[in-house]
Amino acid sequence: MTGKRKWLELNNLASSYEDRLIFNNFNLNLYLNEYTIILGPNGSGKSTLIKLINRSIYPFPNNDSSIKILDQEFINIWYIRSRIGFISTEVEIRIMPNMIVKDIILSGFFGTIGINKNDHVIFSQLKALEKLATAFQLLPLLNKRYSQLSDGEKRKILIARAVIPDPDILILDEPTIRLDVKSSFLVLELLQLLRKQGKTILHITHEINTIPDDVDNIILLKDGQIFANGSPKNILKSDLLSLLFDINIDIKLINNYWHAFPYK
Repeated sequence: MTGKRKWLELNNLASSYEDRLIFNNFNLNLYLNEYTIILGPNGSGKSTLIKLINRSIYPFPNNDSSIKILDQEFINIWYIRSRIGFISTEVEIRIMPNMIVKDIILSGFFGTIGINKNDHVIFSQLKALEKLATAFQLLPLLNKRYSQLSDGEKRKILIARAVIPDPDILILDEPTIRLDVKSSFLVLELLQLLRKQGKTILHITHEINTIPDDVDNIILLKDGQIFANGSPKNILKSDLLSLLFDINIDIKLINNYWHAFPYK
């Protein structure tokens, strides 16, 4: 790991969610400038991990445990939000149908959902919106209402909102969930664009078919524990993933993405 800088350090962490113990003696390090996938079945602890990072839940106090985000152990939530962009369904459900797309994206500068009366958009932010909308091919959508968008377009708007303040890190919780094939492809292409722009990406999913072949690291999560951790060629193997999901599956790389097939 020489030369790599950690952005997340979890040591001997214990945490619960909705009265259920999720993590116990949990350890994880993540590094800047890497595209990391956390893959696991429902209930494995993936969403709880995001809640720990965005500080919506807290670990149990323990002298032997620690959590450090971007070198901060005493974490300023506003600093974290300025450095990390979060994309999740929790954000999506807070968007009102009549909100205008450009206001939703610009609200990423203020940490709000939509532009409030006390938010003053300046010229440089409007230029940033134009540049981002051009890169993401969103210009025709900017003056539409959120309710007029397809599911895929809505997900791209969420990503644009998270990206516009230019955070160092993007965390995506199931970014293709509930999307059809075309919309999923649009989102995955957008993630590849962001990676080329140098973003650190944490992509959390249970969908093997959304994993590109050039990610840096794969972490398999099961029952609140790291089941395996390493490069895609060492981790995305049929025997390991069959144990992870408790079903016999065959893993193949097709057109630069990994795919799972039933195996008997």
